[in-house]
Amino acid sequence: MFPVFRASVSGLDPNAMYTLLLDFIQVDAHRWKYVNGDWVPGGKAEPAAPSCVYIHPDSPNFGAHWMKEPVNFSKVKLTNKLNGGGQGVPIIGALAEPTAGRAGTEVGPVLSAALTDGPTPRLDATLCPGRG
Repeated sequence: MFPVFRASVSGLDPNAMYTLLLDFIQVDAHRWKYVNGDWVPGGKAEPAAPSCVYIHPDSPNFGAHWMKEPVNFSKVKLTNKLNGGGQGVPIIGALAEPTAGRAGTEVGPVLSAALTDGPTPRLDATLCPGRG
């Protein structure tokens, strides 16, 4: 199984509202598979799909909420299938990593969390103050 992405958040204003999101973009020309606890190349990637954003279902919420315990993204599903079947989760053609922000948005601190050791693809969480 794909590992669940969790992020510990600190340093937010406990009384301010934040939206926590993952913004996925293709980062290389390979498909990647998570096999036996390791990332392995799985062939050539398809052409880059449009960016896919996953907003955490607790968003927007107060900084105190995000800081009380690690934020769990267990509902995020990564797939090599471009047809998502209407599941409402990010669909990406190759392993991707989120961008730090989108045009026209004020972006808060970026939190990094490696999924595996070594030079492998990673996922970052982005906090966007006041979105939602």
